[in-house]
Amino acid sequence: MDQLPRVMMMTDWLSLVAGCVCVVQDATDEEILEYCNKSHHPGTTNGWALVVHDADRWKGVLGDECSPVQCADHKGRIHYVVMC
Repeated sequence: MDQLPRVMMMTDWLSLVAGCVCVVQDATDEEILEYCNKSHHPGTTNGWALVVHDADRWKGVLGDECSPVQCADHKGRIHYVVMC
C-alpha cells in the first residue's frame, strides 16, 4: 500500500466555512493549517484558521459533524474539521 501523506483534505466544504482533513495522530495544528492553506485555499481573507478540537462548541455551525474522530479506514489517523 502507498504511504498516505501526513495531512490530506477529505472535503473542502462541510459548510460555508468548514472542511475536513485526515491526519496522522501527531500532526500539529500549524502543520494542518499550513497544508490546507497551501493546497486548498478557501478564498477567504484569513484562509483556514482553526482546527476544531471541541466539536460540541461548534454544533450550531457544523451540525452533527464530529471532530476529532478516529479514521475508519486507516489506523493511526484522525479526522478533524478545519474552519475559515
